[in-house]
Amino acid sequence: MKNILTTILILFSTNLIFACMCNNPNITQRIAQSDFVASAKILKVTPNEIDTIYDNVEIEIIEIYKGKTTTKIKTMSYGSCGFNVWENSIWLIFAKKDTNGNLSFGYCSGAKQIDKKFNSTKYPNAKERYDERIKSELELLDFLKDEKIVPQNEFNISAMIQPEEHFNSRRFIYSNESTVTAIRPIIFELTINKDLSIKKVKILQNLKDKRLESELINYIKENIIVIQKEKLLEIPHKTKILFEI
Repeated sequence: MKNILTTILILFSTNLIFACMCNNPNITQRIAQSDFVASAKILKVTPNEIDTIYDNVEIEIIEIYKGKTTTKIKTMSYGSCGFNVWENSIWLIFAKKDTNGNLSFGYCSGAKQIDKKFNSTKYPNAKERYDERIKSELELLDFLKDEKIVPQNEFNISAMIQPEEHFNSRRFIYSNESTVTAIRPIIFELTINKDLSIKKVKILQNLKDKRLESELINYIKENIIVIQKEKLLEIPHKTKILFEI
């Protein structure tokens, strides 16, 4: 019995050690960290015979949001952060270039399967919620592309909202110029001082409710937390990043 318990503990601790650990940046931060962002259909997946932790993937671009059009990319298919894509599935891809200039994406890059299937009997509301989240992210990407806004983050800064019970809605309704009501994330441009304090908050969308706009800006100023990835207390000069709720 003692040997069995020892073996279980070893296996459990090994799984903890080798479990994939990813940060969870918001979508604007993911765009800034990526060299390539697109929705694409997976045409073919083959093992990479040279770098065996990867698969070679042929894709057909549906919409490109950042980077140059390509038909070839790699996925990390082996290891604790490995994952698989399937032929004829459709994905929202966030990819980075390696030292050789090859694009790759994996579990931690933030990729999502757009046409993901769910067991409606076991999870009756899962597909609706998942599709709503995907639609929200695609609308945000479309907005940034239409406005020719490319998120940048030269100092690896991340921002997060302190939880507030009285203000827990992550999305807001507003009307655009064609009077069509839409539900989208609100995108903020944060101007960050050298000491990581907030200098200015600006909403990039045109909100017709100016009272709501003012309340949102004040809320962000009072409740935002700014963190530098390497835990620096000061950056070389002030900078701007995008943040959405």
